[in-house]
Amino acid sequence: MRSDTMRREQVQPISLSYVALLDITLPKPLKIRQLTFQNLQWENKQSKTTQIMGIVVPYFQIRANAIILYGQPERHYGRRYQLPMPKLSTYSGKVTTHAQKRLMKALDLLVQRSPTRRIHNTVTGTDHYFKLNFITLTVASQKNMAMQDGHRLLLAPWIRYMRRKQGMKDYVWKGEYQKRGQIHYHVATNCYIPWPTVRWQWNQNQRKAGLLNEFAQKHRHADPPGTDIHGMHNVQDCLSYIAKEMCKTTQNQVTTKGKVWDCNRELKRDRYSDILTTNMEDLIEDAVQHGFADREDRKHCTIIHTDDPLAFLTPRERTQYQQHITA
Repeated sequence: MRSDTMRREQVQPISLSYVALLDITLPKPLKIRQLTFQNLQWENKQSKTTQIMGIVVPYFQIRANAIILYGQPERHYGRRYQLPMPKLSTYSGKVTTHAQKRLMKALDLLVQRSPTRRIHNTVTGTDHYFKLNFITLTVASQKNMAMQDGHRLLLAPWIRYMRRKQGMKDYVWKGEYQKRGQIHYHVATNCYIPWPTVRWQWNQNQRKAGLLNEFAQKHRHADPPGTDIHGMHNVQDCLSYIAKEMCKTTQNQVTTKGKVWDCNRELKRDRYSDILTTNMEDLIEDAVQHGFADREDRKHCTIIHTDDPLAFLTPRERTQYQQHITA
């Protein structure tokens, strides 16, 4: 009786149609039911030979508005071939291509960790749906300051206050230079913060740093409108708008000292992924055929664009996903 129960609880085996044995004589990449997997090679620098090892296993990865299908070599616990890692500086002072990918991954995880909910706006007295806040913080002083000083005197104290007083746990920030040469910051968070609180704390930090003296003499008050906040609840709007503002090509190439972006520790983990089963691929093919999802074939992966990636997961996979994304 016990053996039968254990047999039923076993994971459904992968069909042979998903397993590609690598053959060095194959002239082209293997194509398995529209999924293209490149032959993966490990190069041994000492013997100057190229070895083909193992089999390619199909995997899927969950994103905020898509499912990524790709292949990975089966793990081997024998001898490993490792290439020497180049020595890289901690911060290059600008958003490189790799840093931009990490930034986009953090934003994607932020959207996944942010369920749409209904909140009460204490300023307007109305209720509305909310998912993310996109906040812009601008320095009022006409004297340009370095990115390091801005982070130490203004942004870091602002984040500490919001984490301690407003309960802000998940956030991504990025620093940029305006056309006039002054820095400003973009902050994306799933914590609802009333705009008077955002503005008051930012101006408090500017006042302590002595950056409001010139503004106060000119306007006879020390409350400049240097903050802007946008609330969003649509997944596609969140990704497209935030990515557009935070990943501007013209501003990413400006070199400065220190960090130009960062996020909380939970947003630095990997996305949820698992082995692609026959059941899941059948669901994806049916969704594509009936117009509920769009397929985009690329060189090393296949992207399935869908509004609800979790609909393709089994109850067990959905539980594992929630545990991974909320841990």
